[in-house]
Amino acid sequence: MDVVEPDQAALNDAAALSWLRTRDPDGIRTLVSAWSGGMLRLARLQVASTAAAEDVVQDAWLVVLEAVDRYEGRGSLRGYVHGIVFNLARRAAGKERRTLPFSSAWREARAETHGPAVPPDRFDREGRWLLPPRAWQQSVEDQLDAHELQHRIEAAIDSLPPRQRAVMTAADVLGFEGQEVCELFDLTPNNERVLLHRARAKVRAALEPTQEDSLEPGTRTGSRSGHHRTRRGDPLVCQQLVELVDDYLEGSLDAELRDRVENHLVECGHCGEYVSQVRNLLHVTACLAINAPSSLLLRLTSALATPKRT
Repeated sequence: MDVVEPDQAALNDAAALSWLRTRDPDGIRTLVSAWSGGMLRLARLQVASTAAAEDVVQDAWLVVLEAVDRYEGRGSLRGYVHGIVFNLARRAAGKERRTLPFSSAWREARAETHGPAVPPDRFDREGRWLLPPRAWQQSVEDQLDAHELQHRIEAAIDSLPPRQRAVMTAADVLGFEGQEVCELFDLTPNNERVLLHRARAKVRAALEPTQEDSLEPGTRTGSRSGHHRTRRGDPLVCQQLVELVDDYLEGSLDAELRDRVENHLVECGHCGEYVSQVRNLLHVTACLAINAPSSLLLRLTSALATPKRT
């Protein structure tokens, strides 16, 4: 049985630092319960087995207790702790002689940041939907219970290329801010945003049923679209909007471009459905279980049990 984590929002850095620096047993148990599930998920991105990931998490907590007095408050404490996990997991993966997705090859994997979020042949020559997204009320949400939907999203995330999987796990499952994700994986802000956008698009697509039976006869003939640039003042087309959906939902578009997106959504039900699907995906992904198994929590609390400092 998994142990339910405390509300992470209630764990502020000041309290967490005090617990760690004074070796407060109750406080440390609270932190271990709250953060170890996410730490385990992050370690599992690198190492070959859950057992190896659990070893990394235990080692990370021991390092945290030794190093916390040197913590200077740059970034969140939770980000600092997960950074230790990531570095230890990378070293453990190296010892396993596995290919490291965060090595130089990771930074050179251009395919993960290039190409459209939605295949171009789903749009016509003018950039309008040719194969629009199906409503999830008919194709996904009514057919799957919450547990099965989460399972399919988990499987879709696990099937992503390494960098996309890591960034989506950190941002959407663990809830780190963009700057924290950049620092964790040594990415530029632009690369982080592109990787996250591509990852979300692929996971959304993995939940979508085949579109072939929704096509009218002959609609594929001569329909391959070209490239459509977003020029200031021009009305958006569907193919442009799908590339802006994350920035729109996060409120990071400038006022002029946001108005153009919203004007398009008033007119285009297909794009409204696409935006709704991405919004629902983010909601479900944020609720994915990140609890550590009780056996690991017992192991950690035993390993970290030390006399309280005075």
